[in-house]
Amino acid sequence: MKNLSNIENLPVSSQVFESILRGIQNLHLPPGTRMSETDVGAQLGVSRQPVRDAFGRLSLAGYLDIKPQRATRIAKISDQRLRDAVFLRASLECASLAEREPLSQNQIKELSEIVEKMRHSVSNQETEYFDLLDNEFHQTLTNIKSRPAIWTIIRDAHGHVGRLQSLSRQNLRDADWQQHQDILDAVISGRLDRTIPLLKTHLEQVLGTIDRVKEENPAYF
Repeated sequence: MKNLSNIENLPVSSQVFESILRGIQNLHLPPGTRMSETDVGAQLGVSRQPVRDAFGRLSLAGYLDIKPQRATRIAKISDQRLRDAVFLRASLECASLAEREPLSQNQIKELSEIVEKMRHSVSNQETEYFDLLDNEFHQTLTNIKSRPAIWTIIRDAHGHVGRLQSLSRQNLRDADWQQHQDILDAVISGRLDRTIPLLKTHLEQVLGTIDRVKEENPAYF
């Protein structure tokens, strides 16, 4: 789990949630890991109450198994949670893109710079940095960060997809950044009828890896 000083300015319970979720998403906290409010609070330097609040949110989102009189553990990956998360994100991002104002030249420049950084991160196999850039690209493209309630819903659900990606993507490939360039090119051309299908296909492609990843990593499901 990351130190809270490295996390964006959020309420303490939300910072704890983000720290734990990142550990779950990148599999530093794999399914079955035992979680203790006292231990997490000590690691992050916070009291038990924000940890308890974060645990409750993580449980509702399907990341923690909390049962009375039993140890709290990281939940296994759920097929249904995965499919729901992909459906949710694709639906909300495509809807947001469809109704947003056309991108300004400054926004296009910003997106181009993000894609270029993604290209370099692929060359250097910087997976965690690539994932940060990926989120930044999607937030900027759809203007969804200006609607924090919607972005919170997406972010809370996306950890399920993140775990699948961590298992399925052993190495970054040129296709990982090129798809973002293709989406950007469609935006620049003004072809919303082409951009939205590209975005939807891009977001849903991870579903095609579920069966293979389950077969290779049965203990995670």
